[in-house]
Amino acid sequence: ADADAFVVIGIGGSNQAARAVVKALRPEDGPAILWAGNTISACETARLLKELDGYQSVYIDCIAKNFETLEPGISFRVLRRYLEQRYGQAEAAKRIFATGSTLHQLCMDNGYTFLTFPERIGGRYSVGSDVGLFPMAVAGVDVKALVQGMRDMREELHAAPAGENLALRYACLRKWMLEQGLSLEMLA
Repeated sequence: ADADAFVVIGIGGSNQAARAVVKALRPEDGPAILWAGNTISACETARLLKELDGYQSVYIDCIAKNFETLEPGISFRVLRRYLEQRYGQAEAAKRIFATGSTLHQLCMDNGYTFLTFPERIGGRYSVGSDVGLFPMAVAGVDVKALVQGMRDMREELHAAPAGENLALRYACLRKWMLEQGLSLEMLA
């Protein structure tokens, strides 16, 4: 509630799904939501740290299913050190969240808040779990309404006849286009 800035550290689908929803639905009066962990650029990291200096209250959430990817690992270590130097180790621990099973022990050892990353769900499909819902909630997105919308759509898709089922129609159209030699799709 007291965050001026919230940095989401992650790469790939687990980061991008939440990012898309936050960019589309966040209210203007919420905290700044910043994204890190998708580059090893020292210049980009320095720019982010300089930007964070302009905020009073900074929090981070490291999203990593297995924490073996270089880019989020570097960003997390740099940002963790930044928070510890800025707020002290005890206060920094209150400002650090980690989402992902391999980060559980790190959270236990350091007093960080741990959130789960469902083991059997791929990154891009994790948006309806802690992975995506937590950053959205911090941004001010109405996650209860969003999740209800997900449930409603799931029920609609399970009940709709084939000719009216949006997901089935989309899948059939993609299959047809693939058969026509159109193997690349850009969803924008």
